[in-house]
Amino acid sequence: MKTMFKDLKRDFILVAVAGFILGLLLLLFPESSGLIICYICAAAVVIFGVMHLVSYFIHKAPEHIFRYDLAQGLIGLALGIYLFMRPELLLGVLPMVLGIVVIVDSVIKLQNSFDLARLGYRFWWISLILSLCTGTLGALMLLNPFATAQVLLMFIGISLISNSLVDFWNVLFLSRRIRQVKKAVDDAVTKAGAVDADGHFVD
Repeated sequence: MKTMFKDLKRDFILVAVAGFILGLLLLLFPESSGLIICYICAAAVVIFGVMHLVSYFIHKAPEHIFRYDLAQGLIGLALGIYLFMRPELLLGVLPMVLGIVVIVDSVIKLQNSFDLARLGYRFWWISLILSLCTGTLGALMLLNPFATAQVLLMFIGISLISNSLVDFWNVLFLSRRIRQVKKAVDDAVTKAGAVDADGHFVD
């Protein structure tokens, strides 16, 4: 359980750091960063296609028959190459995709806020307000009330940075609360009876 929580905490922090860096790049270099993201997505689609093509040719029938690796590989490769040639197409839907991601993440953070309240954390309402703010930012990204694409990308950058800061806040105080609960449990076990270094009761 302890190891699982550590792994989950690590992954959560890595995602938050990645979002913060991406948001910072979009804020400082909106035009070039937007294109870089599009090229990265195109590269991912190409890699997806190549992996399916390789899978099709290295596996033998009948074990892998009707898995459509060849079709998926050709479609992925063609789509990825096309996106490399026309990155502006992906750039056009990027705000919508990121807006949906931010909204979904804000809903998850909303539950985290109520979970913090159920754990007895008295400042849970701060996380609630922050999650509502990030959800509003995501909705604005979908509505796109901005005059130029550059301003929109800068706003997306601000939204991602804000979203990452909320992630850091939740991880920080959830970790603190879990440590407090663990300490209370350890103290209760210690009072109930002597334990050795491995946590076993000593007769």
